[in-house]
Amino acid sequence: MLKIPELLKGAMPLKSELHAHALTMQADQTYEPDQQATDREYLQIHRFRRHTLAVIAAMVKPIMRKEIVLTSRKLKLWQRRQRRFAVDEKTQANSLTPLFSPSRAPRNLQCRVEKQYPKASPLLAVPSDFMFHEKDVLPFKNFLPTRESKRSTMIRPLCSNASRIARTTSTSITKRTYASHPPNARLNIPTNYATTPLLHHTSKSALVNQELPQSARDGTTGRQNLFQAVNSALAHALRSDPRVLLFGEDVAFGGVFRCSMNLASEFGDARVFNTPLSEQGLVGFAIGAAAEGMRPIAEVQFADYVYPAFDQIVNEAAKMRYRAGVHAGTQNCGGLVIRMPAGGVGHGALYHTQSPESLFTHIPGLRVVVPRSPTQAKGLLLAAVACPDPVIFMEPKILYRAAVEHVPAEPYELPLSKAEILKKGSDVTIISYGTPLYTCQNAITAAEKDLKCSVEFIDLRTIYPWDRQTVMESVNKTGRCLVVHESMVNAGVGAEVAATIQEGCFLRLEAPVQRVAGWSTHSGLAYEKFNIPDVARVYDAIKNVLDY
Repeated sequence: MLKIPELLKGAMPLKSELHAHALTMQADQTYEPDQQATDREYLQIHRFRRHTLAVIAAMVKPIMRKEIVLTSRKLKLWQRRQRRFAVDEKTQANSLTPLFSPSRAPRNLQCRVEKQYPKASPLLAVPSDFMFHEKDVLPFKNFLPTRESKRSTMIRPLCSNASRIARTTSTSITKRTYASHPPNARLNIPTNYATTPLLHHTSKSALVNQELPQSARDGTTGRQNLFQAVNSALAHALRSDPRVLLFGEDVAFGGVFRCSMNLASEFGDARVFNTPLSEQGLVGFAIGAAAEGMRPIAEVQFADYVYPAFDQIVNEAAKMRYRAGVHAGTQNCGGLVIRMPAGGVGHGALYHTQSPESLFTHIPGLRVVVPRSPTQAKGLLLAAVACPDPVIFMEPKILYRAAVEHVPAEPYELPLSKAEILKKGSDVTIISYGTPLYTCQNAITAAEKDLKCSVEFIDLRTIYPWDRQTVMESVNKTGRCLVVHESMVNAGVGAEVAATIQEGCFLRLEAPVQRVAGWSTHSGLAYEKFNIPDVARVYDAIKNVLDY
């Protein structure tokens, strides 16, 4: 019987009893090779041993590294710096965790800690060959300290033959403006949802909305966030129409964002139920139910997971009315709503940050809706359930709990494919939808104060088919236009809007139509906030079109 630690002793010297104990803890399985195994079997065993050696060596490598002690003062300052870079959005200091990832490090870069204060007690151990990649630093260059600082509080990447600690003051993050900061980085402050004019903060302001039916305007309001407004709309749809079904992954439980909370207990598992973990299957079921006259509301748990169902949506739901010909009035997918949380939240990484709305705007027969507020979420969702076309309803998940406003208690519908003019202006038109509207609002406030301009602000709400008339009239008035969205800039909604404006308002334009959108790259965890348009980028774009 050969144990893995025994196999490793001939290939790798164990430097201490601690290492041997770690190996034993990590690998306690035994293997006995067959005495009459063939050469090929022995080769497989050899490869397995070599692979096992590499895996276990990687596990214990941090233990085998030489340790360097940080002083207590340095530790406190370092921890303070890490907390600020991780959570302090007021300085836009995003998480620097990737800078300390050995797995991304080349061999020619490393960092070390100066050995000062020898009498200080050891509080934190850092491996001497702890390395990180220089490329990881580039997106954070606007937030790293410069050389003018005085005390050691931040580890910086340097070549191994000149490694050292950059000296920075303990207050450099909050009090000093960095030489590498963009001039308007001060604008990137968190949105104050309690005061933003994009939400109704009083019952009176909520009920004066001219788009609401008279029954809703004569009623009362209640404070709700976006997921509560969605829940209210779903409850009313189920209560008012027996053809409505609600299903999806974990929907009976309440959904991962609690949008279907308590609905299964009220309406029963025949109308509110879970489905298998198959987006293609649940969307296909929804299309079949809609074709038979039901009004299904299917929930895809995240917009990132909708791609397996793309064939069903494009080739079945969107085309059913067209191919029905003279029977289009009865054979269609009207009433089908596919809900999905979309957009970034700051920590969603590759599979929980995507905004794929532009993929669906290329498909005739669909409607694509993105609400910005609880009032819109309730009214547009009820309108989608009643719509004779299949609707892709994308809910900005960062607003589920952040956006809170007074919402009319009575059921109501808001018009689909109709934009809303949030603010009148005369110098430049800004067009957006969903979460970026709040970023644009902050940029508009700063631009009108600094640049003495007047901005007209439009919320598309329905991004396909979108309200061309409202947009054209606004651009013909202002002569300048800016389109802002969170999804990637390439082939996005902004490209379609800009091309349409170029075709219809070319002779009136005073400057090229500008787009501010997500970069054309996948959104990794560390760089997510850098991909999403911020206030400074929108502010710069406003200035550029005014100065053109």
